[in-house]
Amino acid sequence: IVGKKVAFATANGINAMACVGEKLEERESGETSTVIFRQLKAIADQISDWSKVVIAYEPVWAIGTGKVATPAQAQETHAEIRKWLHDFVSPEVAESTRILYGGSVNAANSKELAELGPDIDGFLVGGASLKGPDFIKIDCPDLRLISRGKVRDIYEVDESSLLFVATDRLSAFDVVMKNGIPGKGQILTQISAFWFEFLKETVKTHIITTDFNKIKNQNVQKYRSQLEGRSMLVKKLKILPVEAIIRGYIAGSGWAEYSKQGTICEIELPAGLKLCEKLPTPLFTPSTKAEIGNHDENIHPNKCTIIFDKN
Repeated sequence: IVGKKVAFATANGINAMACVGEKLEERESGETSTVIFRQLKAIADQISDWSKVVIAYEPVWAIGTGKVATPAQAQETHAEIRKWLHDFVSPEVAESTRILYGGSVNAANSKELAELGPDIDGFLVGGASLKGPDFIKIDCPDLRLISRGKVRDIYEVDESSLLFVATDRLSAFDVVMKNGIPGKGQILTQISAFWFEFLKETVKTHIITTDFNKIKNQNVQKYRSQLEGRSMLVKKLKILPVEAIIRGYIAGSGWAEYSKQGTICEIELPAGLKLCEKLPTPLFTPSTKAEIGNHDENIHPNKCTIIFDKN
């Protein structure tokens, strides 16, 4: 029946996802390959054009049983499916057909599943895959968490150094969103690393290294899979809670203030400027650095001195 449905769909220009999988007793008796090959043959007997077909391996035995296929088991079965396509359909179909994993994919196993081998081409999205916060969570219980901001976490490495970790959390207007952007933390860290390296002869910084291999602390290294590419080892220094912002154009909160009173950070500007217009000269427009849950506030440059004196 499944084979005929796939044939009908593809013949009418509809892409089809053909699911194959074995029951618990079939897995435990070593019949996985026999069952899946029989299912694949039923499809192959009905179609000749595989360009509109995606195969999904769904271990039926893992549905509602409390059992979960390991990444190694998933890869092994995917490899057998691809080999069957190679041997009984064609090498071209084996290479071009996407084979998705339809088991319980979650934050704990998705990375290993994706990296394990060439035969897992993607995942079916189910309930476990929809828990967005789990996929961006950084959890390093053997490191002392000093601070958790909107995007970055700070851990103590030793008496003189800290680990800055850029997470994939997404923040807008001082609100942390429920879901993040995978890989965002690595990109932020690469941008920071570039500029710190570019300006190292001009400005002294807190950076010790952004090379994870040069961080020798074993408690840090044990979390390599979570931290590599998104971490900076830095000197432990006293924070001056001011964000230094240089504006070349009038936009954002600067435009909002200018629209009301003709100033940015209480600095008077010529009348008649338009949104996103280039400023007559670049401006130093600092803001406070608020705790999470509070808003940063734009301040006049002269107020920096008062904040610095207090700190």
